This record gives sequence, structure tokens and C-alpha cells, in this order.
Amino acid sequence: MSKLASYQECIILDADCTINLASSGQLFNILTTADCPCAISRHVHGYEVLRNDLQLCIDHRLLHVVSPHGEEYDTIIQINMEINTPYKVLGDGEIETSAIAAHRNWAVAIDDKAARDYLARRFPYVQLITTPEFIKHWVDVVMPTRGLVRQVLAQVRTSGNYTIGKKHPLYGWWQDALR
Repeated sequence: MSKLASYQECIILDADCTINLASSGQLFNILTTADCPCAISRHVHGYEVLRNDLQLCIDHRLLHVVSPHGEEYDTIIQINMEINTPYKVLGDGEIETSAIAAHRNWAVAIDDKAARDYLARRFPYVQLITTPEFIKHWVDVVMPTRGLVRQVLAQVRTSGNYTIGKKHPLYGWWQDALR
């Protein structure tokens, strides 16, 4: 079985990925299977909708809240100027998460296609992870019942408002698991 984040010190989750994993009803259990520490930026931590889901994970040290520092602030400004001019493409949470990951050589759990494309171009050394990869890793490690997997994916689709793209490498697995 492959590791979720090969050779990474930490995985930092952006807001959408955090919302998707929280909507699964299995955030705590999913994070327990991660191969390295996980974190969220202070911006993502500020999302009131996530507060209850995140606190249990923070209390059990499965999730750490981090803030940008030093040169990461300069990178936040640079990313904002590069990608959000003349119109906004990435949100503040995605930008802050990306800057932290780039400077600390952390993997990023991010689902937004525009953000993923930008990160792959601007910071090709940063490993990108998606909600389906997180969930598939959990399934491989824990081996939950087919019914629970179907329930988790259905909740991510409805409560998280996540739709897996047809070109995603796990599209076939995702669709099969939903049946």
C-alpha cells in the first residue's frame, strides 16, 4: 500500500478539502490513517461551519492549526497578485494554505482545479492530494464495510457538494463504491 503523502513532513488541508472530509462524518477516523501530521491554516480554522468537526481532531492532535510567518506573507501577496488579477480565482484560504505548503515543503490537500493547476505550475515540488485520495487511503487502511463507504461518499457529494471529475484517477473507484 502506498503512503498518502510520500516523503512529506505534513499535509495541510485547504478549506474545501476540509469541508469535504468533515462532511463525510469520518474526519477523525480519516485523519487517524494519515501517514504524517495534518494541519489547517488559521484562515481555514476560522470557518465557523467547521468548528465542531475540527475541535475533536485538534484536541487529539490529529490536526494542527498553523499561521504563516516570515517570507510566507510575501508569497501570499505574490500569489494573490499573480492569480487574482484582474479577477479573483483563488480564495484567501487557498492562497494562505498554498504559501505555507510551498515554504515548508508540505503536501496540500486541495480539490479546486484552478488552485491545483496553479500550484502544479508555480510550485511543482509540492505534492497535491485530493479528497478522493484521502478517502481511498482510509478505505485501504481501515477496510470499512461497503455500506459505510457508500454512505461516506454520498455524504461528501451532498453535504460537501463535491463531485469527482471524470478525469480524476479515482473516478472509476468512486463511482463503483457509490453503487
